[in-house]
Amino acid sequence: MSMNTINNLTEIEKIAIDWQYDRLGGFYKTLMKAISLADEDNLKRLALSFPYHTTAYLKYSNENDWWKKTQEKAYKLGLIAGRD
Repeated sequence: MSMNTINNLTEIEKIAIDWQYDRLGGFYKTLMKAISLADEDNLKRLALSFPYHTTAYLKYSNENDWWKKTQEKAYKLGLIAGRD
């Protein structure tokens, strides 16, 4: 899996930002809902076709400080507004 960058965010970081800030629509919004509800076997199946999306979910859910660092990076790039 190559790691493309978009506006200095990795593709995985961009997916997580768009997912958590409700910027996804249609298919991808439903896909992230399915990924977040999938059991381990189905998550593995989804990862075969959607590796970036499943990785974004897994990093968001399981890696300490990953989401906080991703938000800070997106904020510094002007891609999200600051928190109150």
